[in-house]
Formats: sequence, structure tokens, C-alpha cells
Amino acid sequence: EAKVASAVEKWKVAIREAQTFSRMHVLLGMLDACIKWDMSAENARCKVCRKKGEDDKLILCDECNKAFHLFCLRPALYDIPEGEWQCPACQPSMARRSSRSR
Repeated sequence: EAKVASAVEKWKVAIREAQTFSRMHVLLGMLDACIKWDMSAENARCKVCRKKGEDDKLILCDECNKAFHLFCLRPALYDIPEGEWQCPACQPSMARRSSRSR
């Protein structure tokens, strides 16, 4: 992660020091190539229903980064939880067993 932060800082410096639009265009292309757009929250699809949309009801797992609609989860969630959230597949096995017994 420190390596990524260092690279981002170098990129920011290069942008600030760019003196031509063509140089800025090249730097923008470099940034774009480094972004994993398929992993972006903007392109997130619910792993249950496979649909995009209803972004205000879409939650991302903090462990695997997969997206789920609140209403597609079983049991369904009514609000986005505060703090970190893990999808059913990423929850520790004890937490999964206790949620099934409810």
C-alpha cells in the first residue's frame, strides 16, 4: 500500500509540473490504465440478482469488495450498517452459524 501511495504522490507531482496539455493527457492515460474499473463501485453489480442500480441500497463487502443490494441479502438488511461489513461468504464461520440459528 505504501508503494501505491508513493506512486500516486509522484503522479500528482508530475501533473502539477506538466507544462503542456499533451503531457497531462499522457499522465491521465497512465492513471486510467492503473484503475481497475471492473472493481469500481461505480460498476458494481449485486452478486445475488446481478443487477446494477439502486446505489443507495447497494453495499460493498469490506473483505472481498463484492456488492449486494440490502434487500437481496438473506436475512435482508434495512439500513446500511455503520462501520465495516462483511458479506455472508466472508463472515467468520462462527458468525455465520449464529446468524443461521436465528
